[in-house]
Amino acid sequence: SDALNTEATSAASQDLEWQALLRGALDLALAGGHHDQAARAYTNLCSTYIDQREFAQAEPYLADGIAFCDEHDITTFAICMRGEHANVLERTSRWDEAVALSTEILIKVGPSPANRLCSLIRLGVIGARRGEPGAWGYLDEAAAAADEAGEPQNQVPARLARAEAHWLEGELDAARREAELAHDVCTTPSAWLRG
Repeated sequence: SDALNTEATSAASQDLEWQALLRGALDLALAGGHHDQAARAYTNLCSTYIDQREFAQAEPYLADGIAFCDEHDITTFAICMRGEHANVLERTSRWDEAVALSTEILIKVGPSPANRLCSLIRLGVIGARRGEPGAWGYLDEAAAAADEAGEPQNQVPARLARAEAHWLEGELDAARREAELAHDVCTTPSAWLRG
């Protein structure tokens, strides 16, 4: 299961066939009672579909995966999938639901920067779109946490959210600077983020 999971996520990052491999990883883990591997496969199925903007395909895995993780007390993957679910809600214009879920996540995860980051970005960008004054508090914390961790997969979305917020406020030079900061650390093969 672990090998298939790794092969599938690698294939997905290269725009190769990945679905059958990852579904195979999940099936093997479930059949063998390997809870952590099943949780990892659910999480990667969800995140890969969501990264490719195939939200309808992701949603059944989100529901099943979150239920599985809750049942087996696998908190880390459950938090990750809840965050991915909130991403789907935000990206499909269900902002009220995304805010509610993101706020719930922040309460549950406490001060852990890694677990807070996606929710902070989401709350900040939705707040900026709505013109809410608290948006910058979320965006500032997200950027600081992402920069401190030094991981491009977190820095790029944090900086792009800030670029959007500046753009919405008509601050084009600041928006350009944030986009340039995202570009400078962007090592992802994701066409969505590179775009």
